[in-house]
Amino acid sequence: MVTAHAAKFQREHRFTLGNRLEEGVLETLELLVEASYTREKREEPELRATLHPVMSHLIIGTAGHVDHGKTSLIRALTGIETDRLKEEQARGLSIDLGFAHFKLPGGAIAGIVDVPGHERFVKNMLAGAAGMDVVLFVVAADEGVMPQTVEHLDILQLLEAQHGIVVLTKRDLVDADWLELIQDDLRARLAGTFLAESPIVPVSSTTREGLDELAQTIESVCAHAAARDVQAAFRLPVDRAFTIAGFGTVVTGTATAGRLRVGEEAEVLPQQLKTRVRNLEVHGAEVEMAEAGQRVAINLTGIERAEVVRGNVVAAPGVLQPTQLIDVKLRLLPTVKRPLKDGTTVRLHLGTAEFLPRILLLDQKQLEPGASGYAQLVLDQPGVCARGDRFVVRTYSPMHTIGGGIVLEPSARRRRRFQEATIAELRALEQGDVLQTAAVILKAAGERGVTVAQFQQRLAGTAALAKEVVGQLQERGVALFGSATMPLLHREVAQTLRDNLLTAVRKFHADQPLKQGIARELLRAQVAGRANPATFDALLAQMGKDGQLVASADMVRLAEHKVAMSEAEQKIADQLERTFRDARFAPPHWKEQLERFGPQLPLAQKVFYSLVEAGKLVRVGDLAFHGSVVDQAKRVITEHIKRNGKMTVADFRNLTDSSRKFAVPLVEHMDKIGFTRRVGDDRLLRETAKAS
Repeated sequence: MVTAHAAKFQREHRFTLGNRLEEGVLETLELLVEASYTREKREEPELRATLHPVMSHLIIGTAGHVDHGKTSLIRALTGIETDRLKEEQARGLSIDLGFAHFKLPGGAIAGIVDVPGHERFVKNMLAGAAGMDVVLFVVAADEGVMPQTVEHLDILQLLEAQHGIVVLTKRDLVDADWLELIQDDLRARLAGTFLAESPIVPVSSTTREGLDELAQTIESVCAHAAARDVQAAFRLPVDRAFTIAGFGTVVTGTATAGRLRVGEEAEVLPQQLKTRVRNLEVHGAEVEMAEAGQRVAINLTGIERAEVVRGNVVAAPGVLQPTQLIDVKLRLLPTVKRPLKDGTTVRLHLGTAEFLPRILLLDQKQLEPGASGYAQLVLDQPGVCARGDRFVVRTYSPMHTIGGGIVLEPSARRRRRFQEATIAELRALEQGDVLQTAAVILKAAGERGVTVAQFQQRLAGTAALAKEVVGQLQERGVALFGSATMPLLHREVAQTLRDNLLTAVRKFHADQPLKQGIARELLRAQVAGRANPATFDALLAQMGKDGQLVASADMVRLAEHKVAMSEAEQKIADQLERTFRDARFAPPHWKEQLERFGPQLPLAQKVFYSLVEAGKLVRVGDLAFHGSVVDQAKRVITEHIKRNGKMTVADFRNLTDSSRKFAVPLVEHMDKIGFTRRVGDDRLLRETAKAS
């Protein structure tokens, strides 16, 4: 039915498939065309009827050696051919991921991911393995365990697969005695793995023997699979991307968390491309909402096909951040022949993405076979992940699976290696509860702090969880500050910043005793350059309330600080103040005035700048007025404008009995400080001045 609709769609939209079948176009036509013809009579009306959110959240995946019958098994179970590429169909060999859906005996619909079994395509197998809820571990009865059987099992173990069924295919090719022998061998080989107690179901895709029993077994095992977190922020690792004429760019993948609705905004990462959801489909049926645990096709707006590839992630906006440094707990397989050396470049498979990172060991010089340890992965390109994500590591060349692990910190910082403090922090990230983990993350962030949104990402949780965690940290006094524009700060980090601020201001007063205080921005650059400006302001405000500092818009000083001049300095200060006060609105050139002090010029300069900083003298270009004279000028201006509505420079000159040489700079100074505003040749009071 779907293929017929695809042909009709092709004719009506003049869309030529050609070789683009190899890009996954056929399946997307099957997905999107169903939505285009929803008004037509359906041959499978029960499919849409069973697409209920509660019943559609399982992904069944295959695993096993090449030619052991995985694709044939899926075809026999579902009637769907998952080998969609021409080369696959010509060679009878799965190369890339294949997809289908399966109606369980009870009526629920499960998505199916069929993976290639050849050793050359383990990369593709890994792209599909991360999203599996239940694994059909396929072993051919006539061959038994083979090399890729073992490697696929290692991969599933490293990804911490929980539920599976061992499917013995090709049972029609062996006798009963051999079948029993193979099952005994499998039990022995699977001991100690997640498949140790799993059912073994012999089947034949040719004669269909055992398929009904397998279907019932699948339903039974699926009933025990843990539900995905639909309350978390949406995330879907992309396994395919292509373009459909008339629809635009489509991506597919398994939704690992959250919900996504038609019309909602989304983000393609790590590129941070903003987009919107035009259409959603699950198992070929158009839906208004997709949820975690479903195979989803997303039609994205404003995204070119070339901008998105396998390995990208579609997520709720602003939740995930690109990273190139990840803290992990790494485990090496016991079957690896040699230790993993520090600095080794490997192949990292994370979600559907592949990277070539360097491994920096943090707690030991080299990792022995079968051992675990903490490490940092330095990615060769930006990627995205969340705390708790599982990954697999393979050798660079030749390619063999050697280990894997779990993400502890997705947005890591450079760490001091082989230090007890580093190891203790990572151990807390690995073993602590959510509050302990959040406290570790907050402290590790230092003066940069952590926002609620960043907590949500780094805890791999929901927005509600992040807010609850933040509330508890604040209630316990662990987290300080925090708002829509300001990140939270760990109390120990905040105390260190307070201590450093006091130290810096004290040192400034000691070095510059004639200055009122240190410039606010200079202090921030020296002590809190990496802190959010709002956090710096909040710290100063808090220290002001505590009586430690006095901060203005431009300057910060100790609360107890007063400029203390020596006898010689005070004598110069008194003389300068008297000179500029007596000069009123016709002051001398301040540089010339200082030069009159002769040998005491350096001291006079320090005193002069101290008086300016204290506001006792006001510099206006090459002139300087006494502060009381400037205050008098403000009163004169205010009274005149209130009487007359405006004032000119000539008016001011006459009112102050000065010359244009002095009147113009002083009036322009009033404009500059916002006391007046110029309109043509007139001056008006600013609203703030009027209010005062």
